Amino acid sequence: MTVDRTIRRRRRGAGHAPEPPPGTVGDPPLRGRDAEVADLTGAIARLRDGRGGIRLVEGDPGSGRTRLVREARAVAESLPVRVLSGTGRPDQQVVPFGALLEVLLSDGRPVVDEGLLRTLSDSAEQRFWLFRTMRCQLEQAALDRPLLLVLDDLHWCDAGTLTALRTLPARLSSHALLWLVTVRTGALDTDVRAAVSGLSDAGARTIRLGPLPPDGGGRDRRGRGRGRALRPLA
Repeated sequence: MTVDRTIRRRRRGAGHAPEPPPGTVGDPPLRGRDAEVADLTGAIARLRDGRGGIRLVEGDPGSGRTRLVREARAVAESLPVRVLSGTGRPDQQVVPFGALLEVLLSDGRPVVDEGLLRTLSDSAEQRFWLFRTMRCQLEQAALDRPLLLVLDDLHWCDAGTLTALRTLPARLSSHALLWLVTVRTGALDTDVRAAVSGLSDAGARTIRLGPLPPDGGGRDRRGRGRGRALRPLA
């Protein structure tokens, strides 16, 4: 998939009826992750005071990373917080900045000019100007309305998006912008590890989802269970 096709797909989707807020339809009540939900709820609430941050949700497949993100989105959408979200996908790893592009176009009001996006390449010189433009326009968007930027499945993101995550969050740390990123536990390639390290250097806090106790998976799906508390990202 090319950058231009991604833009056209997002533009077509912008005219459709909005989906129900995540976490409100089809999901059972989220139980057993009280500490994690409380941390995310507090971080989202602080956006209204102009304070942003970074949260990294880490866990094995099936641990509930995406489910926790849906809960956070539901909280944000109940407040005057603009939510932009995207997902790393194996079939988009060859698209320059594909996952980040999905985030920036996700609500039908592009944060970055589409004309600029159509010229994307992964050259070092263009990355510099692109990141500078993204930073300035995200700063302005956060002044207009607090932002929650969600990026699910970091381990499937393209190289350009991973590079951006090593620089943009740190340079936007003083704005009402919360980054919420998920990544699976386990062996990660060099670029993904570098992105995680960059998030750590920018002050990220991890939410590490450990295994539920025996039969906890079923209890969690029904709205019961236990989770594991937070610890600082190392």
